[in-house]
Amino acid sequence: MVPFLLKFVDNLTNVYVRFNRKRLKGRTGEDDSRIALSTLYYVLLTICKAMAHFTPFFTETMFQNLQQAVPNSDDSVHYCPFPEIEGQTDKHMDQSVLRMMTVIDLGRNIQEHHSKPLKTPLREMVVVHPDVDFLDDITGQLGKLSGKEICKAMGLVAKEVKSMTQAQILDFEKAGEARFAGHVLALQDIKA
Repeated sequence: MVPFLLKFVDNLTNVYVRFNRKRLKGRTGEDDSRIALSTLYYVLLTICKAMAHFTPFFTETMFQNLQQAVPNSDDSVHYCPFPEIEGQTDKHMDQSVLRMMTVIDLGRNIQEHHSKPLKTPLREMVVVHPDVDFLDDITGQLGKLSGKEICKAMGLVAKEVKSMTQAQILDFEKAGEARFAGHVLALQDIKA
């Protein structure tokens, strides 16, 4: 359970907070900001209750800090009941989000590998994957090919990558690299 909670906290900070920064700071309107902050508060309070058994001192401090924002009837996180599942989950949405996060993580890894600042947005990202459903889940959201020379030939490289057949994709995965518009790209430079 602890690894799942840690992964959740990592996703909360690197996905929800990062992508909702403007909302959380109130730049998209007061009502929208309240909704985003309320959601974050609820999630932090729930994760605090869930982690109380594993990290009692940390969660108690966190709970007391959350109490300052919105007082709760409980004096301690350890008096709170364990959170229960509410509502239903959308398995397709969960899968789509996981797929997008995988692509984002790979994009960050490629940027780090090429010593590119993470705050610098990518112009384009081409994802090659044999599963059409995977590509449908992430279509229109991405950007990445690496290297200065490739950036100059981006259009040609992207066109060749996008026109790959299923057999060519599988060959690319087996070989670990391929040539596009005269540039050799490794699997980690393109694939999600």
